[in-house]
Amino acid sequence: MPNNWEEINERLVRPRPSLSPSKFSNGKFRKFKRADTHASKEQPVTTLVIPIIEGDIVDPKCAGGGYVFGNLAHLTDGTLAQAKPDYFYGARPEQLNRQIRKELSERIIPSTQDDLPMAPNFSLEAKGPGGSLAVVTRQACYDGALGARGIHSLQSYQKDGPTYDSNTYTITSTYHGGQLKLYATHLAEPNGPGCRPEYYMTQLNGWCMSGNLETFRQGAAAYRNTRDWAKEKRDEFIRAANECTQRLNLSFIIQHLSARRLPRHPLPWTTLIHRHCLTKRSIRMRNGASQLRLEMWEKSLRYFRKN
Repeated sequence: MPNNWEEINERLVRPRPSLSPSKFSNGKFRKFKRADTHASKEQPVTTLVIPIIEGDIVDPKCAGGGYVFGNLAHLTDGTLAQAKPDYFYGARPEQLNRQIRKELSERIIPSTQDDLPMAPNFSLEAKGPGGSLAVVTRQACYDGALGARGIHSLQSYQKDGPTYDSNTYTITSTYHGGQLKLYATHLAEPNGPGCRPEYYMTQLNGWCMSGNLETFRQGAAAYRNTRDWAKEKRDEFIRAANECTQRLNLSFIIQHLSARRLPRHPLPWTTLIHRHCLTKRSIRMRNGASQLRLEMWEKSLRYFRKN
């Protein structure tokens, strides 16, 4: 069981305004129940049933699914098929420094198409009524391990060694036969030299979504709450990795300046870099000053390495 078990379970039960009686009526629940009853195969489940549980998506660019995680390094000896979650949520690629993306590519970037979500730490696997519960559970376990490994690589970025805190930052879920189950995945330290980290998947809870309106509300709220929670954790580690890179770049610049004679006009490169960023329209309102600072550090590093 992960160390932050209580934190997650407290988050599970938070009420969602989008599921209040005024927003999600008994009529909407009956619509969900009909869709679930008539979904004889996996595709109707993923296209007609799951979207009702999902609710509104704040940022569609952070959502993905239905394609193979072909860019990720193998989790074991290469005999496992590549993961292909039905739904998953990750970060926009531009949230993370370009150099970090390059260094951690095989752990955090699922697809070779570089504009798709990265560092996925929330996923769902679904099956139709005739699908296997054992299979969908194994798929969720696999998705969770890949997600946990990616978050762990961000968490450990530029640290003295891998960080093992026994906390979970990755949530997976399954939907099968009207049952929604949520799981938390966390890493444990390898048993010895040359051994791989161990991955543990722990069930958080389960709900019979087609049973009654109140149970549906509880399950959908837990699903949406943990999806938001996973995003918060993902963004936290991305922000920490970016800040680490900024500190390292700043340290390099200071060391370089102290080892050479300063130019007659102090630091003219800042003006050039700023002008370049403006002309290339690379300052994005979404990321604001943080994105500008990161780009300035990268360009200043290139300037000093050339001079």
